[in-house]
Amino acid sequence: MMNDINGISEDIMELLLRGKKALDEKDWETASLLFSKAITVDDKCGDAYYGAWLANNHANSVKSMIKVFVDKYSNPSPVAVEYYRDHINEMVKEYQIPGYLTDEDIMIQYDFCSDSLFYSTAESCAVMKEQAMKEIAEEKLWVKAREYGTKELHDKVDYIIEEIERTLTERADEAEDDYIRCISEIVNAIGQKVLDADKVIIERSNEAIEERFLDYKKAVLEFKYARKKSDYDQLILTFKKCGEYKDSEEYIKKCIKKRKRAWIDSFLYIIGDNIDDHMDLIYFAIFLLALAFVISVKLLLRLIFGMTL
Repeated sequence: MMNDINGISEDIMELLLRGKKALDEKDWETASLLFSKAITVDDKCGDAYYGAWLANNHANSVKSMIKVFVDKYSNPSPVAVEYYRDHINEMVKEYQIPGYLTDEDIMIQYDFCSDSLFYSTAESCAVMKEQAMKEIAEEKLWVKAREYGTKELHDKVDYIIEEIERTLTERADEAEDDYIRCISEIVNAIGQKVLDADKVIIERSNEAIEERFLDYKKAVLEFKYARKKSDYDQLILTFKKCGEYKDSEEYIKKCIKKRKRAWIDSFLYIIGDNIDDHMDLIYFAIFLLALAFVISVKLLLRLIFGMTL
């Protein structure tokens, strides 16, 4: 790695040799400290800058240096497929039935869409290549190594940078083909799942429509015969579940109004629809009322006239 440069001091040479040994042993921290010390002693030592550049990137050869950057910038993050998002939103809008089939019920049928990913995209690989070259451009160590080193070191640095750029460019080009292939496979696979999920949603929506119709019909019938406050409370809940279906909201208002006079309806129900079954009770109540009236009149007269009746 190092070049035997005429005129280099023994102290610098010792630091460079110790630094090279640390690199070979992959003792990156020690190598970095030794090369940094060499730069402090001689700030125009190209080999010291080159060694520090390798150590800081945990590399100890041309091949490993290239591999460090290629590996670092060749693993784009997975990107979720969003092609069916608009379709799912339309399904939610068209088939949800509040109280019976909610938007959450529909969305859960398409959970597999959020798990469908592809990993090699031309766009992300190109971006990562740009990031790698930007990082290299901002690094001063290789610039100094190239500037102060021998022609051999100069060419070695150029080769590393050119190979990193070439390899990442090649990866990006390959990713473009992978992108087309992967996205096609995923879209086709998801497409069938989406169709299956659509069928489930439509079936459940039809069932919900039927259930809402039956609930409404039953509630309207029960409304006619409701008398107690608890009857109206239950009907209010049922009509609320029906939402804006037909005149459910009007029935809610009627139930609230009826609930306020539920005790009157209960009394009228007893003396109206079942009067024959309670005639004895009615006659007895009339007798008690008449007796109370007579006693009240006598007491009133006694108070007014002091009469003994």
